[in-house]
Amino acid sequence: MRRTMPRRFVLFACLGLCLSGCRTDTAKAHLPAVETRGNGVEPPSSPARSAAPEAAPVLSGTLEPHRRSTLMPRVGGPVVKVHVREGDVVKRGALLVSIDPEQYVLGLRQAEVASSRAKVELAAAKREYERQKDLLARAAVPRSQFEAVETRYQGALVSMQAAEVTLAQARKAQRDASIRAPYTGAVTRKHVSEGDMASSMPPTALITMEETETLDLRVQVPAAYLDRAHAGDPILVRLASGKEFSPRISRVVPTINPGTRTFAVIVEIDNAQGNYRAGLFAEVRLTPPSAEARQ
Repeated sequence: MRRTMPRRFVLFACLGLCLSGCRTDTAKAHLPAVETRGNGVEPPSSPARSAAPEAAPVLSGTLEPHRRSTLMPRVGGPVVKVHVREGDVVKRGALLVSIDPEQYVLGLRQAEVASSRAKVELAAAKREYERQKDLLARAAVPRSQFEAVETRYQGALVSMQAAEVTLAQARKAQRDASIRAPYTGAVTRKHVSEGDMASSMPPTALITMEETETLDLRVQVPAAYLDRAHAGDPILVRLASGKEFSPRISRVVPTINPGTRTFAVIVEIDNAQGNYRAGLFAEVRLTPPSAEARQ
């Protein structure tokens, strides 16, 4: 038969365990706070670190032609000669396309004949006007007769002016039969060939060309950098070939695109030596703001 432990002993043991737990909690509460610098955690009282200076944003841009034109005829007719090929670089005034000038040559001759006839009629009317004017001064002719001669003289003068306008139009039509380059550039597309019919209404596309002596570097800049781009500011440009140069901003388009929240910055680049090509991508870095601008 097992012996049982006295009830009084059990109560004293439980009371001792409770007192031991209370002393342990009290000791933990009075322990000093341990700093944790060693494990990378800053103490609450450490000052905040200073912010690093803002780096210049890196953007992308595209080289575009300064001007691009699709040439169309001012007069119609068969195309008798296309003087250029795609890729040709032409000077300003170079002949590009010739339209059959025969009808315009005939029109010019007709206008020249009409002008000559008007000159003869005007000369005759002027002589008669001067004669009648002298007779009227001597009261040798009635005034009504002089006024009739004066009216014919004024009519001949107007006819002469109209003939001069027609002659100028005929000369222009003959010149317009030859399509010439409006500026120095490269032919990027030839739309017609010999034998095609060119029309002025509606106009027929003949040649597309682009200016090559000057290129525009267009960069879309986020609106957040609106205060970082001004006309005249330098930028750093790096091409895919690795070449770097530092031009200055030529123009800033002040309108922000509501869809992309960007605005356009344009840099005109001298390309007289033909070192660059339209369509190339470039890495662009805006100038970082100065210390005064950040304050």
